[in-house]
Formats: sequence, C-alpha cells, structure tokens
Amino acid sequence: METRGDPIRWLRALLERERDPARLRRLVLDAALELLAAERGYLVRRRASGELEVEVALGFDADELRGPAGQISRTAVERVLERSRGLVTASEEDWEVGDATSLRQSRVTCVACVPVRGGGEVWGVLYLDHRFDPAAFVPEDLEPLQALADLAGERLVALEE
Repeated sequence: METRGDPIRWLRALLERERDPARLRRLVLDAALELLAAERGYLVRRRASGELEVEVALGFDADELRGPAGQISRTAVERVLERSRGLVTASEEDWEVGDATSLRQSRVTCVACVPVRGGGEVWGVLYLDHRFDPAAFVPEDLEPLQALADLAGERLVALEE
C-alpha cells in the first residue's frame, strides 16, 4: 500500500488494523511529524483528574519530559485545552505562546498544537515544534493536523473502551 507523502491516508489505513493503543499513539505522532515536517513532538493526554501525561514523545531527551507533564509547554497545551482548538505560533493571536518560559529555555521558534478529540470529548493534545525554523508552520497547517488528530482520537478512545 503506497501512502508515502500522505500521512493522513497512511494513518487511516493503520487505524483499521492497529489494536495496540501504545503502538497507535507512536504511529500517530510519526504521522504528525511527517505531515508538518516538524522537528519534535509529543502526544499528551488529559486524565480525568485534569492532570496532563505525556503518552509518547519524539525528539525530546528524558530530562525534558521528566515528571507527570514534564517540561512541556503548558502555555500552548493549556491554551488548546481551554479553547478546544489548535494554535500555531505563526498566528498573531498566539504570539504570546512564544514567550512561554519552557519554549524559550528549549529555544523553540515555532509551535503547532491541536486538540485530540474522541468520543465527543478532548482526549488530549498533539504538540509539534521546531527549534531552527520560525516559519516551519503556518496557520493553514492546522486543518490537516486537526484532521489527523481527530482520526486518531476516535480510534484511541475506541481502543480504550
């Protein structure tokens, strides 16, 4: 099955076959990174308690993710959870996210972040960043990234039931 260059089609095909939630989370993150040519990313889950937990991450070292929510950009993740819609730091509306302490410390120059929805609720957040290209993501990237996250969210929720 040839899906190279089309991570959403690739993910849809995997969703039909994959039964292991841990493996599926990793495949979702791989697809998102490929879709936006992101440098790093993670999939964070919001627990019933409201606590955030990094489920899978690529491109981060262990120290950056130590603890329940690690040193993830709480500003970006909380904004997405609060508004239940994505953000990209290329948007003027989200410029202040770039001033978040964790992003400055990690030298992040660009962020794309969307809610992962499943079963009518926000399951978590898909976060991507880039440390070397401040124009790596544009507002138009949010639509395909959200489509990918919505596909993944529905399947992740279904597998957990």
